[in-house]
Amino acid sequence: MNYKLRYYGDPILRVKTQNIEVFDDENKKFFKDLTTALYLEEDGVGLAAPQIGVNKSVFIADEHNGNGPIVFVNPLIISTSEEQIQMEEGCLSIPDIYEKVFRPKSVVLRYNNTNGDELEREFTGYLARIVQHEYDHLQGVLFIDHLSPVKKRMLKKRLLEIQKMSKAVLESLENE
Repeated sequence: MNYKLRYYGDPILRVKTQNIEVFDDENKKFFKDLTTALYLEEDGVGLAAPQIGVNKSVFIADEHNGNGPIVFVNPLIISTSEEQIQMEEGCLSIPDIYEKVFRPKSVVLRYNNTNGDELEREFTGYLARIVQHEYDHLQGVLFIDHLSPVKKRMLKKRLLEIQKMSKAVLESLENE
């Protein structure tokens, strides 16, 4: 695995991802690499392909129920609840920033599994939050985009620091 976490300021985090058309060995290896990156490299609860520099419509989320992660390929939000809840969110690509964000309490998602089978499932609570956060990554949206302009201004200095870190990562990738 030769992927590096991308940070706020990296253009790939603002691109709408491409659907996966073929469920071959190469993509299945990538799904495993994404899982490895989540647990071994980054220790998060979810990770989307753009966060490691790959323009593919796939993310993974950990249910924290002992069953391991779920890989969501080509996900599509079918519906969301009217009821919204506010919870604190953070992001591996925006380190050390945690803010409260309103999101629907539940979401119905249609997606493919790693074999290409189409599934549809409703997610609620914390897992619904993770799914929506990671889904946003595939649309080029970051959790800070859900914050008020005042909150964003308050974070400006820290975001500029993260952008500098992002630039250093991109330069290191160019030199590899």
